[in-house]
Amino acid sequence: QTQAANAPLISAAQLVLAVAGPSWSTALAVAGPSGSTALAAAAPVTAEDRTRRVFRSYNVTDELDAFAFDEKKLRKRFKDSENMPSRVRIRLYLVKAVCIYGKGAGDFPDPYVEFHLGPNMSVSFKSQVKIGTNEPDLYMLEERDIVLPDDGKLEVRIMDKANAFEFGGDALIGSTILDLEDRWHSKSWRKVNARQEIPRENRPLSTPEVPGKNRGSIEMWVEMIESQRAAEVKASPLVKPPELEIEIRIVVLDCIKVKLVKEDYVNVQLQATLDCNAYNGEHKRVQDTDVHYMSKDGSAIFNWRMVYPRIKMPIKTCSLKMDLVHYELLGITHIGSLNLDLKKYVERVATNMDAVDVGPDFLKFSNADTEDPDNPEEIGSARVQLYVMTQGEAGSKLAGLGRDDPNDHPPLITPAEGRDWGTYMAGFGFSLPDFGMWKKLIPLFVVLLVFLVAIVGMKNLGLV
Repeated sequence: QTQAANAPLISAAQLVLAVAGPSWSTALAVAGPSGSTALAAAAPVTAEDRTRRVFRSYNVTDELDAFAFDEKKLRKRFKDSENMPSRVRIRLYLVKAVCIYGKGAGDFPDPYVEFHLGPNMSVSFKSQVKIGTNEPDLYMLEERDIVLPDDGKLEVRIMDKANAFEFGGDALIGSTILDLEDRWHSKSWRKVNARQEIPRENRPLSTPEVPGKNRGSIEMWVEMIESQRAAEVKASPLVKPPELEIEIRIVVLDCIKVKLVKEDYVNVQLQATLDCNAYNGEHKRVQDTDVHYMSKDGSAIFNWRMVYPRIKMPIKTCSLKMDLVHYELLGITHIGSLNLDLKKYVERVATNMDAVDVGPDFLKFSNADTEDPDNPEEIGSARVQLYVMTQGEAGSKLAGLGRDDPNDHPPLITPAEGRDWGTYMAGFGFSLPDFGMWKKLIPLFVVLLVFLVAIVGMKNLGLV
């Protein structure tokens, strides 16, 4: 009972001492008759302790309190040559930016960089403007000697260069501000800075007119060193990575449930169109499969490869439109279409350098012009497999268009259905008699006939 009764009194006595009571008697008066037990174990509070606690801000660390309230110590901390050299070399590393900005009518800005140090130093790189892009690659290293705290404010701006038809001059896309003095006096930052291991920052861009509106970001970092030692410490490497190229391969395996365009058949063909701003390949953007003739049940087999090499990173858009058509010599009839967003796969490969293999999966076609939204009609599906890889990997796994050599990765077999001469001629209303095994030699006979006709013609012209 005695310990339980004295417990709150001990806490009360310690509380009185913590708030620096004016004297021992005041503390004893608050603590009660048993307070002497608590005070016997507590250190006396001096007048200096009371004064220091009164003038100390709440929750300030001992390290900061050691100099923050003493004018001489404060001046020594921030002005003494040991802690603040006469001049500091700042190294500004600018990597790339993303601009959320447009000139109107869908045009991209023409961005360039300028930065301001303190009240008097301004540097513009208008001559290095990036034409027509909202994702400019900068890869710039700039070094300047500054005096702290006078030049402690660094502002990096992304500007939009005005063209000859724009009035009002260049426009501010966005800017970001750094406090260099704050970083210089940060012990933790100085340690990382000394090892040249400052991490890259993605700093947001904004404007004074609308400070809360996001105008993009800039990837950058800053290093600082005493100007006298700048020649001894080399700048961190800032090298633009080699241009990466990606290859896309689409393998169309087969189709099912294709709508019959004629009364009882359809000649099925697929057409693919690549929409990619960074495509530099030798193959056409529009690639077709061969034709599966006279499909009676809407099924068609292709085993056909479409190849789009040398897609240069980074990209703005990358999508593939596939059209399902009924083919005839006099023209095609559009059945349906679908769109594939390939950008996410291309960017994934560019980021981790690992190939992507998706599918095979059935993709459904649709036709907004003929489809009833309340009662959608099945007009066909294609089984497709997607391969995305770096151009270097594609070079070690060569593959031709369609089923051409090199026919690997994956190997594709030419289908027999829908491609023999009887099926082809049936599309024109003709039918060949059943010659059994001899029917397979018809193409050879046709080639031989053409050859003989050519020989006769050349002989008549005196060429043979």
